[in-house]
Amino acid sequence: MGRIHSILQKYADPLGWLAAEGMVYRFSGSALNTVATGATSFATTSPTFLLNVAASAEVAVIPAEMRLFQAGTVAGGAITYLMEMDNAARYTSGGTAMTVQNAKTTGPALPSGVAMYSTVSSAIVATNAVGIQMDAALLGQDVSPAEGAVQTISWEPKAGLDFLVPNGTVGASWLVNTSAGVTGPTWHFNFKAAVVPLAWMT
Repeated sequence: MGRIHSILQKYADPLGWLAAEGMVYRFSGSALNTVATGATSFATTSPTFLLNVAASAEVAVIPAEMRLFQAGTVAGGAITYLMEMDNAARYTSGGTAMTVQNAKTTGPALPSGVAMYSTVSSAIVATNAVGIQMDAALLGQDVSPAEGAVQTISWEPKAGLDFLVPNGTVGASWLVNTSAGVTGPTWHFNFKAAVVPLAWMT
C-alpha cells in the first residue's frame, strides 16, 4: 500500500495535511487583476487553462480547487464551461505560464515536470484528444452583479480525489475550456493542486 493510501486513511482532511507539509500549490496570473480569455467556440485543442504533468515527472498531481470570476469584456453569448482530466500530457505550445505559490509560504518551489498555463497573452494549443469530464456548466454572460447573474464558477473535489499520475511513458493533464459566441469570456482565475512524490502512489 502506497503512502498516499495511508494518508487518506489517517487524516480527515488529507489536502490540509499536504498543505501543512508544503505539498499544495496555488496557480494564478502574474498580477492581481490579470484576466484570461476563453474561446469563441469549443475545441479540445484550445483550452482556457491547462495543467500539464510530463510523462517523465517524478510527482503526481491532485486537483484541489478552481475559481473563475467573470471580468473585463462581457462575453458574446451564453458561456459554456467544461472541465476534464486526461491520462496524457496534452500541452503542445502557447499560452502563458501561471505564477505559482506554495500554499505554505515557506514551502518548496513547484517540482519540475509540472506547469500550468492560461490564455492571458496567447492561445494555448493542446493535443486533439478527449479525457473525461469532471465538471460543466452553462452561464449567462455578465460582468455586473446588478442583474443577479452568477459570475463565479467554483470547483472542489466532492466524492474522493482525482490523481494525475505519469508513468514514464504518458503524462497527465487537467484542462478547463470556456467559450462563448462572437466574443470569448474573460476571467479572473485561481487554481490549487497538491503535488506528491510519484513513489507515494504505489
